[in-house]
Amino acid sequence: MASVKMTYEGNLRVDGDFTTDVSQKWGGIGEYPSPTDLMSASLGSCILSIMAMKSEAMGFDLSGTTIEVEKVMNAQGRFEKFIVTVDCSRSIDARTAEKLEQAGRGCPVHEAIDPSIDQEIIFKWNLSS
Repeated sequence: MASVKMTYEGNLRVDGDFTTDVSQKWGGIGEYPSPTDLMSASLGSCILSIMAMKSEAMGFDLSGTTIEVEKVMNAQGRFEKFIVTVDCSRSIDARTAEKLEQAGRGCPVHEAIDPSIDQEIIFKWNLSS
């Protein structure tokens, strides 16, 4: 998908290729993810996708690996921090894990986020001896 088309439907809802709502905290309906939720999803899916591309090139199966992104917002509704946890339960050696971490940290969404917004990325590996 090269572009995303959306339409404002009223009641603080935007619909298109996906639907968003403003959260109830800010006066919206809150039935669908908020735009800031999508930012978190973009960061997580980007990190995991880049890691998956690298793992395939290395012959390592990353299937089943999960990622959780917690967003921390300030009182004005601005991002303060993302806490990202990547959890791989498959047995993996330290060298492969290190290369996958480097790949994940190079995701374009991660690099596009303003440097004043902290991004803590935690990797949980099942390291083999």
